[in-house]
Amino acid sequence: MKPIVLIALIGLVICFCVRPGFSAEMRDPLSNYLLFASSNSVDYQMTETPASHSSDPNILENRVRGNFVVSKTPTDTWSVRQTVGEVDLSRAPVIAQTGLSLPQSLWDVETGGAYQHHLGDRHDWGLSTSIGSASDEPFHSIHETIFRGTGTYHMPSGQQNAWLFFLSYSNNRHFANNIPLPGVAYDLRTPKLDAALGLPFLAVNYRPTPDLTGRFSIFGPDNVSAEWAYVFWKPVQAYAGFDWGQQEWLRANRDDNSNRLFDDQKKWALGLRFPVVDAIRLDLSANYEFDRRFYEDTHAVSRDVAEANLNPGWAFQARLSRRW
Repeated sequence: MKPIVLIALIGLVICFCVRPGFSAEMRDPLSNYLLFASSNSVDYQMTETPASHSSDPNILENRVRGNFVVSKTPTDTWSVRQTVGEVDLSRAPVIAQTGLSLPQSLWDVETGGAYQHHLGDRHDWGLSTSIGSASDEPFHSIHETIFRGTGTYHMPSGQQNAWLFFLSYSNNRHFANNIPLPGVAYDLRTPKLDAALGLPFLAVNYRPTPDLTGRFSIFGPDNVSAEWAYVFWKPVQAYAGFDWGQQEWLRANRDDNSNRLFDDQKKWALGLRFPVVDAIRLDLSANYEFDRRFYEDTHAVSRDVAEANLNPGWAFQARLSRRW
């Protein structure tokens, strides 16, 4: 067994052995950015991208995420999380301008924890940290190691809303990398709308009817996600969405340690979600991916750089999730 696989499995075992048993909460639109678990969850996602041209590789991605609340009192909440992912390419794309042959296996492993202290209704502060490695050779050296940390402060506004102030650091962020990033957002809650309106992100969940839901989020200059979903036959939900985002890795033995390897792409998605058994849900989707490119640079938003372009094509995704 590869050492990195063993490390990943140990991390997941630690997460699965913690004491669950807390009721599910409404998913917070800020949770993806601030790394705090709002409920217990386990997600497994597999994405198969067949080569749309003989020059392109087949791409298989597997990813497992776990978020767990390990201790909760009226004033204190402790949680842990684990992420393990691998992107496997059947052949190595080459960046023609530089001759760089890209790795065929790229890993992303991260373990973290969080603490929140509750001072009252919508009034709390929290700390979240994690360590991991996103690389073709995870934990090869300090230069392939990822560090993240976030501090937050919530204060109430009116009867239901709140202000959020935070300071976040990451050495593998797609923008403003390796910089302590301050932020502020107004957390708005209504019967039909949950939103985090602020900088450097915007996140909105909208429910115009019980069967129709929409969401939109933007984080930084080029990370966008949007979706409309409709329950057409209970409990089956159909959805259509658009995503533009990046994955980042720290390739081992690169000439410049400030460089990162980016996978930048856009996609349209059509899918179905439905429960399988108990609280386990299955999500199946077909995604049309385009503007796909790999490149190595210091910034994710780089345009005039040497890159390996992939042809547009279809990807097929299956996701199993459980929340409680």
